[in-house]
Amino acid sequence: MRTTLTIDDDIVHKLKAIAARQQKSFKAVVNTALRKGLAPSQSKQTPGKIRLKTRKLQFRSGIDEMKLKAFLDDADVEDHTKS
Repeated sequence: MRTTLTIDDDIVHKLKAIAARQQKSFKAVVNTALRKGLAPSQSKQTPGKIRLKTRKLQFRSGIDEMKLKAFLDDADVEDHTKS
């Protein structure tokens, strides 16, 4: 089918470059590009749901939470004094 289209200059240059590189006609490159653009895209499909296994976080036995917080506070103060 013959039709008239107005194609932006930058697109024409890209299509002509592809046609020259692939040694195909401008018409063939345009038709290929249109077919690819109109084909259903595989990348737009949403992937299946991902299920994550959750668990309650807690300190291991023998870890004193208060001593750990104090240690982290001291370490934070030391980092700022080095600047």
